[in-house]
Amino acid sequence: MLRDREATHDEDRVNDESVALRFCWHTIGEVGLDAEGKLAFPRAPAGPGVYRLEVDGPEPSVYVGEANDLRRRFSHYRNPGPSQWANQRLRSLLTPVLADGGRCRLSVAAEIAFGVRSQLAELDLRLKAARLLVESSAIVLARHDGRRTVLNLDAAFDRELGGR
Repeated sequence: MLRDREATHDEDRVNDESVALRFCWHTIGEVGLDAEGKLAFPRAPAGPGVYRLEVDGPEPSVYVGEANDLRRRFSHYRNPGPSQWANQRLRSLLTPVLADGGRCRLSVAAEIAFGVRSQLAELDLRLKAARLLVESSAIVLARHDGRRTVLNLDAAFDRELGGR
């Protein structure tokens, strides 16, 4: 019976897919606190993108995100609305670290190369699926690297899987 299922599965398989993704991080500056104690972000490029916040505090951590408008996203971290729980959470994590002398570097994904079946293809970051591909890859890479806690992941669940 199992053999019949395997044969059917092989017959249904049309072709293998292969995707490769390469990108680098371009640091655009340090996140700080202004005179009012609110987050102050360096000037980010306008438009869609994927970003990384590397936090050097008591516990080194990293957060990776995507946005269809980077400048607007960073302003929401500075002044999150009542329903923006993720923005509120990140602000509440960053503010005390920076107030105690910690650092936070902001980088954006750049030089993105997307290969499909051994051919280069354009990866248009205006498409949310494209941004999510880069964001998810960066989260997996950061977890694999293991030098920083990945703030995107649920800590208890990640520890069960062998993470920090």
